[in-house]
Amino acid sequence: MVGRSAAKVLRNQELVSIILEHLRPLDTPGRTRSFGFTLPSWPSGESMSSFRSTCYSVARVCKALTEPALDALWADLPDFKHLLFILHAFVPVDDVQPLSYMLRGPINSLAPDWMRFQEYAVRVRRLPFSDIDPTLNSTVLDQLWSMHRKPLLPGLQEFRLGSGSTVPKAISMFISPTLRSVIISDMSAMAIGSLQKPAEGWDRSDCGTREVMDTLGAVAITSFSLRLTPTSSLDTLAVVPRLRDLRVLEILSEALPPSSITSWASVYSRSFSDFSGMCHLHTLTLGLDLDLLFPSSMELPPGPSIFLPSLKSVTARGHAGQLNSLLARIDTHQLSSLVFFPFFRVGPLPDDDDALADIQSDRSSLGDIFTCLETIGRRVSPSAEAVHIQLRFNWEPRTGEAQRPSTSVLDLLRPLLRIKNLRHFTLRISPLPSLSFDNSDVRVMTSAWRHIEELSFMPGEQLKSYPTLSALQWFAHDCRKLRSLTLPVLGLQSLKDLELAHHRLGAFPQEHPLQCLAFCILARRLDLGTETIDKASKHIKRYLRALFPLLKDGHSRLRRTMLDRSVADENGLMGNDMEKVFIRSVSMVARGLEV
Repeated sequence: MVGRSAAKVLRNQELVSIILEHLRPLDTPGRTRSFGFTLPSWPSGESMSSFRSTCYSVARVCKALTEPALDALWADLPDFKHLLFILHAFVPVDDVQPLSYMLRGPINSLAPDWMRFQEYAVRVRRLPFSDIDPTLNSTVLDQLWSMHRKPLLPGLQEFRLGSGSTVPKAISMFISPTLRSVIISDMSAMAIGSLQKPAEGWDRSDCGTREVMDTLGAVAITSFSLRLTPTSSLDTLAVVPRLRDLRVLEILSEALPPSSITSWASVYSRSFSDFSGMCHLHTLTLGLDLDLLFPSSMELPPGPSIFLPSLKSVTARGHAGQLNSLLARIDTHQLSSLVFFPFFRVGPLPDDDDALADIQSDRSSLGDIFTCLETIGRRVSPSAEAVHIQLRFNWEPRTGEAQRPSTSVLDLLRPLLRIKNLRHFTLRISPLPSLSFDNSDVRVMTSAWRHIEELSFMPGEQLKSYPTLSALQWFAHDCRKLRSLTLPVLGLQSLKDLELAHHRLGAFPQEHPLQCLAFCILARRLDLGTETIDKASKHIKRYLRALFPLLKDGHSRLRRTMLDRSVADENGLMGNDMEKVFIRSVSMVARGLEV
């Protein structure tokens, strides 16, 4: 009962602050053994933070809350040295700049402090570790490992390992049976092969990888994050298939040079095939260049299907052709969440034309985008309770690309209309190909996606045709759960049409939950006088608030953009008849929300 009450008090930081406001938290850098317990030696700025100060005060004042307060205080250990300060033998090295630490004396000299060290080591839940810390002598880990062959932090749940030279040793020392999340920022060929001195003819990277695999495979890890760098071993991904209890997998990478992609692609694509059979994996994030798995510059035979029966969420980067290859390889029918956006390579552009072409290869052709959406429509589970799709493509016309006979937005989205439980949908193609979009397309979309909660379709102003403001009625009538709506451009032919649409709203529901609305208005052949524009603005506001009552007490932001002849011609908004055009960007939100 005490533990449950203590947890409630610690969760209510305001209540604890009121009770203890007369206490000033002490700034105690270094070792602190007052009040019968040890505090971590946080840097001065962090020791005065609200949370740690509160935990410190609670541990001092209330004996019943001392243990949970210390658990909360030690749960996140930003630096392993803070725990080592408990050991009297952990001292600075004399006459070394910058200051460096070591374990002084024989190993048995640690025994008197070891019980106290373990008392606080068991409280640590999350640790970011880098064994190349310049202030930590390289022999410290060897001494600790020779004295204590068990996990140093038996309660550790999340372990973040930085780049270093003793990855297997660190994994052996810190991975515990309670560990559920592992993040490795760099597993280089040198790092994973440095556990022991390599013998003649010994492949250090292979041996190091096996060491890592054996250690990780013995723990029921459910979340694993790995970052690839130009120095990563070719066998790095071989660690992943051994983690059979894995539920969340994240693989990230830096922008790799084309030469590295060419040399690694065949190895990584084969390693990716080994993921098949990971029965518990439900979230896959590939924040790496998909050329490593589906290289466009190499002729590789198509790989076998990757059976991931529980996979529900995929996040990836690249172009539409690579996403299509990824979804075609993955054998799953449970997919309910998909996030995809271009892979942005950083750094200066190369002078070589071939290298520059490779840099720009993440631009998608229109045909690839159509094919990709068709594949998504087949892979997403039609019975999923809630489907979330976010797609962003960089489009560029390809030389010799055949023009598709169907060029409407509805044809583009048709494969996704079968997903009846689509809740969140974002599609952005930049720049947008010349497609048509009209009221009938909107009517079909709203009829299919009646459970949609958030819709963002904002490709730009290059469409051949646009729906009118009256199309918003179908969102109000069919999409009764819609809370956020972003559309490209809505047309306004005349104020009379808007007034007629407003008069027909009597049959529409008047309790719509929409809270955010954004679009642009394109008006043709209207008098551009100030009086007419102001009148149109009032009609538009009244019409929108009648459709979506939650916006009634909100605020709106209307901004007029006059298009001169050159800009209008460039965007295809003015024909030979020299139509008068103006555009207003409209953004409305409910009270209390930000635009």
